[in-house]
Amino acid sequence: MVDERSPADTAGHDGGGRGGAPAATNGQAGRYQLAADGTVVEVDDGLCRLTGYDHAEVVDEHVSTLLGADGSERYGVALGKARQRGELCRTDIAVTLDTAGGDRIPCTVRLQALGGGSGTWASLGELHPQQVEKPDGATDRRDEPTAGRSAQPPLTDRIRGLGRELGTAPTRVELAERVCERLAAVPQYRAVWFGRSHCSDAVLEPDATAGVDDVTLPTDGDGPIGRAVDTAAVQVAGTDAARDLPPALAETGTTVAAVPLAHGETVYGVLVVTATGADALGPAEQTAFADIGTAIGNALCCRRARRTLMTGRVTEVTLRVRDGGSVLSALSERLDCRVTVEGVVATSDGRPQHYVTVHSAATDRIRAIEGDWPGVERFEIVSEHDDACVVRVEPPEPTLHRVTAEHGGSVRELDFECGDATVTVELPDADGTRELLAALRAKFETVTLAARREADRSIQTERQFRSSLLDRLSDRQRTALRLAYRAGYFNWPRESTGEDIAASMGVSAPTFHKHLRHAEAKLAGAVVAPEEGC
Repeated sequence: MVDERSPADTAGHDGGGRGGAPAATNGQAGRYQLAADGTVVEVDDGLCRLTGYDHAEVVDEHVSTLLGADGSERYGVALGKARQRGELCRTDIAVTLDTAGGDRIPCTVRLQALGGGSGTWASLGELHPQQVEKPDGATDRRDEPTAGRSAQPPLTDRIRGLGRELGTAPTRVELAERVCERLAAVPQYRAVWFGRSHCSDAVLEPDATAGVDDVTLPTDGDGPIGRAVDTAAVQVAGTDAARDLPPALAETGTTVAAVPLAHGETVYGVLVVTATGADALGPAEQTAFADIGTAIGNALCCRRARRTLMTGRVTEVTLRVRDGGSVLSALSERLDCRVTVEGVVATSDGRPQHYVTVHSAATDRIRAIEGDWPGVERFEIVSEHDDACVVRVEPPEPTLHRVTAEHGGSVRELDFECGDATVTVELPDADGTRELLAALRAKFETVTLAARREADRSIQTERQFRSSLLDRLSDRQRTALRLAYRAGYFNWPRESTGEDIAASMGVSAPTFHKHLRHAEAKLAGAVVAPEEGC
């Protein structure tokens, strides 16, 4: 609940005047000043003692570093109400303070709105740890050393708090070091191991450790490590029964958790934690570890994709792939023709729709086999030409695009002919070739490396320009635009109607047209406005 008080209501409380710092208070209070955009301008020593941060670590950061996303949002709402009234009022709100050590301390923040020029408003804040009533009526200030204990948040909060490191660690190794450091600070956890997988070696190599030496871990055994890699799910076992746990790790605790760092079907590594009791790795903690494992896996996947996008030189790999279960492979074989994947568009629920050109004039033969593909959600002709037609296909997973993207690569060309696929992939470095080959060989019948070369990315500027344009659009606007383009909606005459594309999106025709118009307006504004000043 927010308690808002005007200056007249708080006549007995000296909270500091306009432009000054709040008055000092008893106990472990911390004070700070924010700019109008929520950036921390100044903090006092009390706040540094309370949070464990140095002055330099907080100043120039956003207030969400201290209060989290939820707390900073409520802070902004309270300050916004003061702005609307035009009053230099004081407001008390309940927040949770995030410390440098990963703790979360319940606090009351007393903010003082400060008017500024041009309608901007800054603010002062004073943080007070909340007091908890004991049964005898006494109070216990949770974070005071004299209380005999420090405020320790639940283990699940401390585990999920690792997510704050994902956006700040510049490299994988630094991320691993921070995760190990944070978890090793939890008294219940005895050793932490963070490492990466090499698909073809059946071992995990350490990126960072805490409480244990740098040991490699096998992934082909029937223990929690191997099961975590195979199932992409958290595994917990007693250390005495963990057959694939080296003695150096087994000796550190009585229980072990193996947390896969996964995105989609790809496991990028494993986080291993040993504990002195099963209660520290119970069902709630396992759920929290599963969430943070997925978050780390997503972050590692994004890092690889960014490296592919931003690097000036790439490794270009050409592969031959054979998979009898692939609908596109079978289509090219049955029609004895070439099938080219022109583009892939994800639907609203994440399923990939492939737009492919079938280089054959036998459209009646294609129609005759439309219903012959079990497991295929969609297979339909969207446009016809003299010697080819465009078909929309929604194949079951996995797909070459999906597996390649999960390993930091991008598919540049993909053709199927007589059942065999030829795919050209760009990777950020040569080291990724082995991992991609191993991942593809685990999914498809036959995968052969046909060629590999280092190449300059000549179209990098063009790609970045297109990416910047697409970043202006919402997900639904991008989907509407891509579907319309692939379905020939912009051709003359049109090869698909708005109703057809709306049905493929699972929305009404007016909704599709609204998304498409907004996308067109944003793209036109980006291209025309700089030249014509409109």
